[in-house]
Amino acid sequence: VMKLQEKRIEQAAQEMILNPGSLDHGGIPWYGLGKSHLSWHDTGSVNFIPRALSLWNDPESRFYRDDVLLEKIDFALDFVLRRLPPSGLLSMIYCNFSSPPDTGFAMYVYGPTVENLRRCDDDFFLKNILPKLEQLTRRMGEGLINAGIHTPNHRWSNVQGLAWTWRLFGIPEARDFAEKWLAEGIDVTKDGEFMERSLNYSNHSDRSLLSAAYVLERPDLVAAARKNLCLLPFLTHPDDTCVTDLS
Repeated sequence: VMKLQEKRIEQAAQEMILNPGSLDHGGIPWYGLGKSHLSWHDTGSVNFIPRALSLWNDPESRFYRDDVLLEKIDFALDFVLRRLPPSGLLSMIYCNFSSPPDTGFAMYVYGPTVENLRRCDDDFFLKNILPKLEQLTRRMGEGLINAGIHTPNHRWSNVQGLAWTWRLFGIPEARDFAEKWLAEGIDVTKDGEFMERSLNYSNHSDRSLLSAAYVLERPDLVAAARKNLCLLPFLTHPDDTCVTDLS
């Protein structure tokens, strides 16, 4: 897994736009088409930052404490902070513009990345990189307060993003809004299906609820994810492909 991650990060770093004075400096083009963007889902700077930092901070990675990679991470942070709208919300490159749930998805990784790297022992990182990482994470998290959704599973991605915002930055409004979503009740049946009956969206719901359970210290949220995960083997064909005709 690490070798695959290293290969992807190395390729993304090579594709980064480094033209001096360009507004796209630090951006990573979308699949080689030359369009830099603020999407979490696709190859780009938003996705690059936490994944590259995970390698930079891992003693088992060949990128451990690599100064060249850290410089690229710094460029990417500057790019995203420069291009992020006042709302703090990310967009997909082809739809979901200024999207709270897509921003929530990014918090899956940004939240634990900030928490982990606050314990880093590298002085240059703590003084120069961490403040930018915290600023970006906070702006995205604050964008989720009083923000909406597109589909039912997005409630839970927003909840865990709000939870991380509360945990990392002590913003009570973030937890309050997360608790309002949770007060609606988890949309899982006794058989373990979520409302959308989609294995793709079940993945998001399970990850979100497990993340929220950890951050909010709510072990009761694990039950729904466990119930769904126990159902998944029964929704797999003999060739290991997933059932897709129930959604």
